[in-house]
Amino acid sequence: MYRKRSRAHVIAAILPPVLLAGCTALTAAPPTEPAVAVANPTVRPSAPTPIPAATPTKVYVVATSEEQVIGVWHKGSNHIRFDADGTSRQAYALDKLENDPIALSSYIFDGNKMVTVEVSVFGVPGCQGRAGTYELRLLEGGTLYIVTIKDGCEPRAKETEGQYEPVK
Repeated sequence: MYRKRSRAHVIAAILPPVLLAGCTALTAAPPTEPAVAVANPTVRPSAPTPIPAATPTKVYVVATSEEQVIGVWHKGSNHIRFDADGTSRQAYALDKLENDPIALSSYIFDGNKMVTVEVSVFGVPGCQGRAGTYELRLLEGGTLYIVTIKDGCEPRAKETEGQYEPVK
């Protein structure tokens, strides 16, 4: 026999699925996908876009000795030369490295880190003998990426860090 239901029973039976459907339309997209704004909760967003294949990361080897970095490198107009005797020179032009560098420093490798201390500076703020520690990454393709590990001399850290191309 047909049973008469009260209005409260009907609402209690219908309301949870309706609320649930409305909530799922407004759920946030996973962080790897762009969020989709839904103006009308009854309209479902289109299927998520496929996540693109991972971009290959740059492959590199961390330098552990002078022999790996000896030579002249540049990042724009900033040039740096690492010599076999443990000295380095920085200048804003290639022809200034020998006779008119902005900094002359000594460097040594301690495991996979390079520690540098300036010997003298010309026309730029000095670091008052504070050492800076860097990681020198030799990237695939022959470039050098210098990463600041710890340097209390901010001008040197800003000037030194970055990706350098070899000067040939």
